[in-house]
Amino acid sequence: MPVSILHSARAVSEARRLAPDAAVQLVHAIDIPLTFRQALLRAGTSQGEMERYRADRTDRAQQELAVFRRDTPGAGALPVRFLDGEPGAALVRFSKRGRIDLLALGAHGRGAVAQTLLGSVARRVLAGAACDVLVITRRQ
Repeated sequence: MPVSILHSARAVSEARRLAPDAAVQLVHAIDIPLTFRQALLRAGTSQGEMERYRADRTDRAQQELAVFRRDTPGAGALPVRFLDGEPGAALVRFSKRGRIDLLALGAHGRGAVAQTLLGSVARRVLAGAACDVLVITRRQ
């Protein structure tokens, strides 16, 4: 189950309701966009500094996930897996690697119009996942 940390409590709840006996794990992609990495390298950022930046992003994600697991009923004991890369592409790759039956994700629009549409991550996962996909939006 992918976790957009702040928007997925309902996705966890729905996945547990639909498949109460399934093995569930929380999955979160950590992305440092290529254009940002390239800009850092052009600015003279060392490989060590890039690694520290990535470690900092991972630490922040772990802290947010700890809060999410604490505050979301049924999520506290779930294992967590971090993926590298853009979330949509990373989740599609993840769905093709193993025995994944369902990806449940919380979608959140940005802006008034976007709230009625699926986000780019949800669209990418729906188009490419090798398993069923459950998308929970704020309006559901």
